[in-house]
Amino acid sequence: MRYLVCSRQGTKGGGSSAPSTVNGEGGHVKQRRKRISNRVQCLAKICLRQDNTGEFVVTIFEENHTHPLCSEASKQFLCINRNLDATQQAFIASCIKANIGTAQSFRLCKELVGTYGNIGATSVDFHNFKRDLQEYVSGGDGEMIIKQFSQKREVSDGFYFDYQLDEENLLACLFWADPLARDNFSTFGDAISFDATYGTNRYSLVFVPFTGVDNHRRCITLGAGLLTKEDVDSYVWLLDKFKTAMGKSPLFVVTDQDAAMIIAVERVLPESRHRFCMWHIMTKVSEKAGGELAKDEVFRKKLNSIVWSDQIVVEEFEAQWQGLMAEYDLGEHQWFNKLYAERMFWIPAYFLDLPMSGLLRTTSGLKGKTMLTAMNELKVEFLADGSSTRMVKGNTAAIQALCGVCPPQSISIKPPAQAKNKGSRKRIKSKLELAIEAREKD
Repeated sequence: MRYLVCSRQGTKGGGSSAPSTVNGEGGHVKQRRKRISNRVQCLAKICLRQDNTGEFVVTIFEENHTHPLCSEASKQFLCINRNLDATQQAFIASCIKANIGTAQSFRLCKELVGTYGNIGATSVDFHNFKRDLQEYVSGGDGEMIIKQFSQKREVSDGFYFDYQLDEENLLACLFWADPLARDNFSTFGDAISFDATYGTNRYSLVFVPFTGVDNHRRCITLGAGLLTKEDVDSYVWLLDKFKTAMGKSPLFVVTDQDAAMIIAVERVLPESRHRFCMWHIMTKVSEKAGGELAKDEVFRKKLNSIVWSDQIVVEEFEAQWQGLMAEYDLGEHQWFNKLYAERMFWIPAYFLDLPMSGLLRTTSGLKGKTMLTAMNELKVEFLADGSSTRMVKGNTAAIQALCGVCPPQSISIKPPAQAKNKGSRKRIKSKLELAIEAREKD
């Protein structure tokens, strides 16, 4: 026979444990910790007996409990009382778009409704909904982004986008520019910069923003692209679509020293002057120069006064550079010789004849701007089927709030494959990684 009883059956035993000494002979007897018991001698139980055939038969069934099954304070945590309505679903979707995690979304929702008890769900429900929602649209997100851009182009003729598929119909390249970006280029597009950086996405795609500077010396976005590879063909395709969208080539382009970018700019924008980002170059000095020179403040000041100055001409730069190399015996240094050979691509003295529009030295000013996204306003009314909260596939309002379009009925454009670029060049580091690096330097 087997008995299944209530968890609050019987009474809790008490008293001391078996005699044991602490700290050797003569120590005191260890007592059992006193804990509050929730047992109330509940009689609810079920008894199972196995008969001759090997099957179990219920012989005793006591259904009634002698205590409440759930306290008033705990009723909100029962599954039947935990439910995300359409407003909360769209709120979570908006938080996902703003890169706000589920824990913080739960706290923000609490501030809106007053107390945690008024939310009607737990932080686990918020997390599960985000997981299920992303999992539901994961197979069709390539189709959905193209559909969303197509809708934008139908609404505005000034919106431009194009994409490229590989041989397996996987999304490989994507470029887009809205009307404001194209207007900005027509006014402030003489000098642009573009740089590949990594965002946190499941495909590890390369995010390539095109950035310029307006008459107030503020960074403006001129377009953006997503690539699965950082090779010459991908950059050539991206620059060609940028040129097609804008209608002309810029006078001046700033990139880093990536070999694929150099070839792509030469092929697609031969009439544009190409320049390397000085910020990327100068951040490598400590690594390339060696331990002694990296700690030499006098050397760093002399080097900076030569390469960062836009007040000297070419002859003065070359004389000062050669003098610095001779003073520190760097005439045979491979990295400094390479920089000198490429001096016409990054030294300001060679670009005094061009209006640099604030991009004289660096492309790094675009990074902080392009990765920030403002949280969308919460919609007041949602579609009727958004009230079907038990299954994610019925939450059309939440999916539209997250993606802007409904999930596709059929998929012809597959999402991109996992990119292999991460770690080959640079990537945005997390706060934890930055903290660890700072601690190791200290």
